[in-house]
Amino acid sequence: IMAVVKANAYGLGALGVAKVVEKKVDMFGVVGIKDALLLRKGGIRKPIVNLGIYSDEDADKLVKDNISPTIFIYTAFQDFEKAAQKLRTPSSIWIKIDTGLARLGVPYQEASKFIRFVVRSKIVKIAGILSSFTEDKKFDRVQLERFLSIKNECRDLAIPVWSIASSDAVFLFPESYLDTVRLGISLFGFYPSRTAREKKKISLLPAVSFKTRVACVKELEKGESVFYRRKFIAKGKTRVAVLLLGYSYGIDAEFVNGGEVLIRGCKYPLVGGISMTNCFADIGNNKKIKAGDEAVIFGKQGSREIKLEQVCAVLKQSEYEFLSRIPEKVERLYL
Repeated sequence: IMAVVKANAYGLGALGVAKVVEKKVDMFGVVGIKDALLLRKGGIRKPIVNLGIYSDEDADKLVKDNISPTIFIYTAFQDFEKAAQKLRTPSSIWIKIDTGLARLGVPYQEASKFIRFVVRSKIVKIAGILSSFTEDKKFDRVQLERFLSIKNECRDLAIPVWSIASSDAVFLFPESYLDTVRLGISLFGFYPSRTAREKKKISLLPAVSFKTRVACVKELEKGESVFYRRKFIAKGKTRVAVLLLGYSYGIDAEFVNGGEVLIRGCKYPLVGGISMTNCFADIGNNKKIKAGDEAVIFGKQGSREIKLEQVCAVLKQSEYEFLSRIPEKVERLYL
């Protein structure tokens, strides 16, 4: 298993997540030298693969910290090889093959030739070869056939790992597992697609929750209002919990249109609007709620739960979008 913690582990904190799962996975995938070095300096010892673009500016750091770049261009490989020779340090790379996604990778028609070019190196070894699916059910099978054809052409070479399956394929395309699967968002208990959720090949339990606290509680009489331009006007006597959460914490302003929070085990609707640092929940006549109480955006509280997919349905976003937009200033706690 390669644990893919790209984009700061989908917004959840690359190093914190890596420390939690390191004993359960075989290697880590990142996108960018910054996250790779963060893991190394944070004590992660397992193999790290930079799945992003190789930059010659990063060559020395990659070699010194034993981080494998993903390479698919001749000049890029030659540059990395020179860095390894200069530092007299045996190093490894992964090769990315474009089997049809048309994003990154050596074209599959030229892949065998490129692999054999790299194999000749005396100081740089191939740790693995990967490709990515388009996640189109029919075309994925075409891509797998192309990938396996290249694997067969290179059967005389000592290449330890072939990988094409990411989270979605783990649920929907078991024939593609090969040597290593690359798990991303499913590591956190979230399905990579609606189809994967409906298939339920594997039952996931969310491992992440998003919480804030009640800043204070306001009592409103009929006709009194909350937020700028009086966005919410009380139709009768009610209480409003002011929450320490706003759009600068990753909550889109649209969340007020149907969004709910859990406080003391009950769901309450958001009202008024969402400012940079605050939002508001109509808690009705509940007089037990007070400043400092926990408010759950998604996750469990007692026997009740708000699912991330419900939040995303209100916002018309994917789980990927929502999580990756939570800013770093939001504290991450790892239990």
